[in-house]
Amino acid sequence: MVLYLASKFYTHSMIFFIGFIILPYFSFGDFAYLFPRAVFLSGVAAVLYTWHDFRKRSLWALFDNLRYPKFLLLTGMFLSLQLIPIIVNLLL
Repeated sequence: MVLYLASKFYTHSMIFFIGFIILPYFSFGDFAYLFPRAVFLSGVAAVLYTWHDFRKRSLWALFDNLRYPKFLLLTGMFLSLQLIPIIVNLLL
């Protein structure tokens, strides 16, 4: 079930990332400036949307027997997503 949560979270974050990077890029453009902000905003939006989506479809009941709480799982995925701009910045 954790893999399903992770796949949904990262899918949602990719969709939000495309929205947060493409729309502002066409208006005022610097990709290096927009990339970290788009990753952060897409992570926040993905956490909120994934939480809402799982709540709407009543899937959180399947996660009640896990060792870690749901909020901690989503926070860990959000923080792992925030490593992407740091790694990209170090490589460039």
